[in-house]
Amino acid sequence: MNPDFVTMGRDKCFQLVSLEEKRVKKILVAKEFESELVDFLQMAKEKGLNLQYMPYKTMNRITHSKEHDGVMIETFPKHYIQVEDMLAYAKERNENPFLIVLDNVQDPHNLGAVLRTAEGAGVHGVIIPKSNAANVTQTVDKVSTGATEYVPIARVVNINNILNDLKEYGVWIVGVEVDGSKPYFNADLKLPIALVLGSEGEGMRKSIREKCDFMVNIPMRGEITSLNVSVSAGVVMYETLRQRFFDKK
Repeated sequence: MNPDFVTMGRDKCFQLVSLEEKRVKKILVAKEFESELVDFLQMAKEKGLNLQYMPYKTMNRITHSKEHDGVMIETFPKHYIQVEDMLAYAKERNENPFLIVLDNVQDPHNLGAVLRTAEGAGVHGVIIPKSNAANVTQTVDKVSTGATEYVPIARVVNINNILNDLKEYGVWIVGVEVDGSKPYFNADLKLPIALVLGSEGEGMRKSIREKCDFMVNIPMRGEITSLNVSVSAGVVMYETLRQRFFDKK
């Protein structure tokens, strides 16, 4: 496996070393911040992890930013999981499954933005295809602000087959499209659901649309008829969160 730099900042570096130390290839620390990171460095040394010190300016040059906060971790690529693991995760939390399925979303910035929102909304997993789609890279991790470390991600060969499998588990397949039959806020999103969103240019493929149990739309009142896929995903994810945990009706 080829390593991938992940700039995460101190808090998330602590969490990564604590929870997923096997993914850590190297810890890079700015010399100027060594005295501020005593507890973190002690933990890393106790775990036998590889530490490398460098000047702050060198770290800025590597990351092309100053957002690293003096510490950065070089990791191996994220380990993708199985869809069944996502369902098991939902069951452990005593919650109805809440999944996101991205049909050929190719822009890594969109994928990163979806993952960031999914982490905040308590999604149990995000499913992406292996081909013709963005996967988890350094860019995706940066845009997600480290959410790739916390959101379960499955990378599958065939989205159609996965949707069939989810139906067998009692999960409702909900498409999000401009021509959906009802506004998203009128749909029952407390059900076990997988929200499906299509690619940036083409939208959802016909074969995927046919798998959906129902389609929802996001009402638009301006001249532009649709939202960016990551924005659309965020709108519906947070309506799902509202219905499940904040709807007092």
